Amino acid sequence: MQLQATVPKLILVDQVDAISNLMQDYRQQIMLWMCLAYIGVFAILFWRYKNATWRIILPPMLASFFTLAILMAVLPGVNLFHFMALILVLGIGIDMGIFLTETSGATQTWLAVTLSVLTSLMAFGLLALSQTPVLMHFGLTVLLGLSWVWILATFFRRITQGESVEGNTKSV
Repeated sequence: MQLQATVPKLILVDQVDAISNLMQDYRQQIMLWMCLAYIGVFAILFWRYKNATWRIILPPMLASFFTLAILMAVLPGVNLFHFMALILVLGIGIDMGIFLTETSGATQTWLAVTLSVLTSLMAFGLLALSQTPVLMHFGLTVLLGLSWVWILATFFRRITQGESVEGNTKSV
């Protein structure tokens, strides 16, 4: 402050506050873009799948809500990187829902989708063990989000007429 009194045109800049405000703006923008992405994906899926759209969009949407709820309960807050990871959860969850809907929840597709989720969990979920906070937040969000998508897709998948809950085909 003494320097500012001696130099009248001196402007002090709080870099930490500036970066925090910038990240807050980015977080708010990414939240808006995520909402718009869900609306856009819903519109496109509804055009193609009509009444089955909810089976595709609901698992990643609920997984995002549940993941954010858990993160807000465990961590002091959510940041930009949590929302960036939720975009990945949306993409993989939509893929999973489309595959399961297109094949009417066939056992082979369910196995393939499960293996896909497991490899994504290993690839991204292991980042949750990182000592770097950005990677840890990203990995933890993907780990929780994809786990929730897989669990919820189990409940929302449509079982075909000739398939039991265990996945065994009944002879007709």
